[in-house]
Amino acid sequence: MDEWNQAGANFDFVEDEDAGNGVHCYDMGTWSDRLGLAFVYPGQANTTLYEVQIVVNSYWTWDPAHPKRSARDASGDVYNLETLMKHELGHALWLGHSQDSQSIMYLPIAPNGSARNLSDDDEDGIKFLYP
Repeated sequence: MDEWNQAGANFDFVEDEDAGNGVHCYDMGTWSDRLGLAFVYPGQANTTLYEVQIVVNSYWTWDPAHPKRSARDASGDVYNLETLMKHELGHALWLGHSQDSQSIMYLPIAPNGSARNLSDDDEDGIKFLYP
């Protein structure tokens, strides 16, 4: 959240202990190759978000690893959890997928990489949405 908050746009993610925000891990199998998904409430743009739920598919192997669950994917690929979280928070801000392979919002998220920072494309997109 801090990196998105510092992207230079006119918005802020803020902590609210009374909000129902959360990150949940479920083994969803290959789930059409989905690594995760963001649920945003309310589900429409140009409103104040009051809740973001992010689901992480624990079928895949993550860095850092889930403390209580072993992944089932036998490919040997490892996905960076920080990169996924930045990507899903980008969706919470109403960003779509990018064509720029350096962007946090680019799909697919490549395995076996380290955490990525926001790209110029990510920052330009968020500044466009929140001038």
